[in-house]
Amino acid sequence: MSVSGVKNTIRSVSTDRTIDKADAQKILDSAGSTVSSGEERAIKDVFNNSSVQIDAEAKKLLKDALRDISSLRAHVRQQNDGVAARASGLQAAEDARMKPGVTTKTLGGSVIPEEVKALVNKARAAGAVAYDVAELDDPAKDDHGEGYTVTGKWTPYPQDVGSTGNLAFSHTEVTPQKLEEDMNTVQTFTRIKGYRTETQRDFRTGEEHTFQVAEYERVTEKGTGNITAHYDEASHPDQYARGPQGQKWANNFCILADGSLHCLPAARRNPAEPGLILTNPSLARGQRMLFNGHIEVRNGVVTSIGMSGRLQKLAADGDAKFMDPVPLLKAWGFKMSPDLQVHFEGSGDRPNIDRNTNVIG
Repeated sequence: MSVSGVKNTIRSVSTDRTIDKADAQKILDSAGSTVSSGEERAIKDVFNNSSVQIDAEAKKLLKDALRDISSLRAHVRQQNDGVAARASGLQAAEDARMKPGVTTKTLGGSVIPEEVKALVNKARAAGAVAYDVAELDDPAKDDHGEGYTVTGKWTPYPQDVGSTGNLAFSHTEVTPQKLEEDMNTVQTFTRIKGYRTETQRDFRTGEEHTFQVAEYERVTEKGTGNITAHYDEASHPDQYARGPQGQKWANNFCILADGSLHCLPAARRNPAEPGLILTNPSLARGQRMLFNGHIEVRNGVVTSIGMSGRLQKLAADGDAKFMDPVPLLKAWGFKMSPDLQVHFEGSGDRPNIDRNTNVIG
């Protein structure tokens, strides 16, 4: 809510000069889903009001919450200090890659077109942010239970995965040339054909647990030139396998600060952490992003681009400006559906993003 909202709630519940457990919960709830440092101080001030009696249960509830929030805030501060410390080095590397008139390459090894550099430099000068997904937000209520937790400022699930195996920059980078080559080349590859269920017994408890394992088939054919959604919770012995439709990449994507487009591998697993389901922030790999969300490509043509929920909220609230990926992909030479625009994900019939909602073209 706000600091004033917390203070108003405290005044409201303490008109009888007492605060019980239910009142204490109302005070905590008044801070909203995310607790700012100002709201935290306002809650602490309850204990400084000698004219209000706080019963034992209320006192325990408030003190436990404040202890958790304080501990989490210390963790946030430590991690964000690390993010701030590496920002200047990342900025210098980004500036070098975006230097006009000099042949430079993306992290994935592609030569960066001058038009791409011009668009990125113009957007950054206009305030488009290059964000580090490792940056954490204020402590927040845990959606999965009681208590508090921390999530990323730019994504709910910041993941620290390296550029190894199928997450190498050269493997995740998508270019028009790679799509064309995929569509026009007969090749032999592994494709997910289904899943089998296996059972494993816990020798300590005797309990049996079932889980799915992906099954594959080897095919020789042309690639599809498609980038489409793929998600499963199965174990993947082959993290390089293509999706069931033969797609090499899943539709989770980002634009890195060097202007390049990257998509998750179709299996959405990485050999270094095979049990982790990869998400958009996995594509950062220690670098900064200009945009992330979901993309659909059919037969080499980009048909849809969606902005992730966390970014759309920041954009709509005016808290950050982001680069519009549509003109950027055109500058790379991608084939695009007519009148393609970025849309808010999960927004139902909400219209496409207006250019005044902090998405910079």
